[in-house]
Amino acid sequence: RIMSSEVSGSLDIAFAQDEYDSFLESALCSTFDVNGDLIIGEEKQSYDILKIYTYEDGTQDAVLFEGMHVNTLSIEIPEQDYVTGSIGFVGTHRTFNYDLTGLTIDPATKGEEYDASNQFGSIAINSGSIGVIKNISLSIDNGYQAVTGIDSQTPFKQKQGDIAVTGSIEVVMSKDAFALYKTSITNTPADIQYSLDNGSTSYAMSLPRVNLAGDLPSGNNTDVITMSLDMTGTFDATQGSVLKISKTTV
Repeated sequence: RIMSSEVSGSLDIAFAQDEYDSFLESALCSTFDVNGDLIIGEEKQSYDILKIYTYEDGTQDAVLFEGMHVNTLSIEIPEQDYVTGSIGFVGTHRTFNYDLTGLTIDPATKGEEYDASNQFGSIAINSGSIGVIKNISLSIDNGYQAVTGIDSQTPFKQKQGDIAVTGSIEVVMSKDAFALYKTSITNTPADIQYSLDNGSTSYAMSLPRVNLAGDLPSGNNTDVITMSLDMTGTFDATQGSVLKISKTTV
């Protein structure tokens, strides 16, 4: 007998121009302002998500997920590959055998996908270079908790927690990388700024106060030694947010 049922799911993406702006806004509970800046706010958004299965005989089944919030969003920039990500949703209700009669679905607008080899704009850590970057990731977690109770298998609502901004960076070991590692020992926040730019639209990530943590790497003279550091963003009073995403279109 089923007595509890989660209403959740995820969407794996190739990060593309314009396509996922509304989900970035939902993850940060805000909207891009007239200057193209997006910071953490308090504007909650929800979605109704329709999942349709089409079979070989042309028949269809559909499930409607309602009250879906963006709980998590991640963007991964790996070496020599496309920029990818994942969006995690949580909600309150789902309807099986949803009636598709009279439903019209507008085709999705496809934006140009970013890749890390040709469309990585720039990166500065503490206003300087850090050498060779292997990958960098960014994660936003809204910490939603399901509010459940008697008389329902699914949640009555989803309660948002504090927004956490974390990530990681992997660099080839160098004197500059070692200097960055030492800031983790002294608990000195790092200023990390990086961007994606395809020549027409750029997304710049600003994290002025990032606590770093990691271990020193090991290896020998014939190895390409890399170092991975975990990132935890903290509030920056000047920026007014842990994270700012600036979108610029030329």
